[in-house]
Amino acid sequence: MTTAILASLLPNKLYGLILAALMALPGVRDEGHLADVASGIVGATLQATCSGDWASTDDCVPTWRGRPEELAALLITIGYWESKFLARIGKGRCEKWECDAYKGLDGKIYHRARGYFQVQASTAITMYEWNNMWGSGEYRAFVASSTAARLLGRHHASCKTVQGAISGYATGGRCSWRQAGARMTTYKTTLDRLQVRSMPVLVAKNP
Repeated sequence: MTTAILASLLPNKLYGLILAALMALPGVRDEGHLADVASGIVGATLQATCSGDWASTDDCVPTWRGRPEELAALLITIGYWESKFLARIGKGRCEKWECDAYKGLDGKIYHRARGYFQVQASTAITMYEWNNMWGSGEYRAFVASSTAARLLGRHHASCKTVQGAISGYATGGRCSWRQAGARMTTYKTTLDRLQVRSMPVLVAKNP
């Protein structure tokens, strides 16, 4: 099977597996938004690993050095633990105690984190990403997923392990976090659901 054929098959295969994995998560309800979430995760995964259509893009630089399904499983894990993939949180409609809420000097409640992956504003993300990582639709889900994927890639490169990436994402850079174990359990279960044994998987290309 040629690389071109594999590139065309991988997105469709991943989409079905990711959507099924999302629906299998305890407490996750599909309010008509999970298809968009699955598409966003697929797009971000392929972009970050320079797989699928991105494999033929000369200027694609991988931000995740592992396999696509590993990153997809990690994104599903992070989104699940951060927001349970609730549609209203994806749209930015957080309760006063959610989304890293705090009370401003004016007495109003503000939220530091946005989107399914609860990303906070920092120099690591662009203003465009910050403004477009919440809301409804496939593209907003892609921006949120892509931003989280890049952050996870940085922590994975620094900490060298998936658990380290989980810890770094949650703590802002530390490679050890005592609550990472529960998230690793979710990751392993999800990764098992995403395993593609019927065809080879395109891995990230070297720049």
